[in-house]
Amino acid sequence: HVHQLRVGIRRLRSALRSFQGWAPAPPAELVGKLRGLLRYDSYELLAKASLDSREGQEITYALGDDYGVSFRLGSVLAGQRLKLQGFRIVQKPAQGTNKGRRLEPKELIHTNLNLWMDRIFTLVLAQDDSSGEALMVAISCRPTQEAR
Repeated sequence: HVHQLRVGIRRLRSALRSFQGWAPAPPAELVGKLRGLLRYDSYELLAKASLDSREGQEITYALGDDYGVSFRLGSVLAGQRLKLQGFRIVQKPAQGTNKGRRLEPKELIHTNLNLWMDRIFTLVLAQDDSSGEALMVAISCRPTQEAR
């Protein structure tokens, strides 16, 4: 049996200073959890998607104009966990060329993830512990209505 799944992806900006009004706010529940874990005081939703897929399918998605995410959906284990194989986030280069050569995306992370179904998994990517801003990617997976 191949599971039908819905993968939710959100790209957030987190910062020590407020960008209030520049972008919509993420869900209050997510912001509450993040504030309890991180030192940032401003969270904004910059991109989001709800992607219907199935086990074994390759996913590639643009997180706005400057980031991309890709992975392959693995198998659902015991109906509770899902493996995202080859999970990769890249930062797209600025438009243009470098001395006639096309610039390549910068890989920020490339790993396998094991996610709990119906729970939010959040990645926080920053230059270092003292960075004033961070890229955050929140991922959730759940069975689609057809699969329930």
